[in-house]
Amino acid sequence: MKSLFKFKLLGVSTNVYLEEGRMVFSKLNNKKYSLSYFQVSNGRKSGIDRPIKVVEKNKYVKGRRKQNQISFKLDLIINSLNKQELQIFQSKTMDIKGFENIKENNKVLPEYLDEFTTNFWEEF
Repeated sequence: MKSLFKFKLLGVSTNVYLEEGRMVFSKLNNKKYSLSYFQVSNGRKSGIDRPIKVVEKNKYVKGRRKQNQISFKLDLIINSLNKQELQIFQSKTMDIKGFENIKENNKVLPEYLDEFTTNFWEEF
């Protein structure tokens, strides 16, 4: 897998390894081809690999003045894969005045599915 963007400095790293998408155009109500489906995927891996040392000093004590010391190695990797989809069911042309007067109506709520079904979009 070839990286699109890679950065590593002082134990902090990031690697963008995935940027892909898909667009489908279909004839909708206006008898012209318009965007009907859009999907984009992003993949990124970020990490920290550094030693950490915290020293508490006491200036009222003779000697080396160290009171408490904590030292550990931090090795953390976060891998994220994001996928966004947009399905357009209906489109129509409108003027700027009609666009400004649109009232939002959220009737469609998200639905959690345990497993992927290939016939999900058939009802639309």
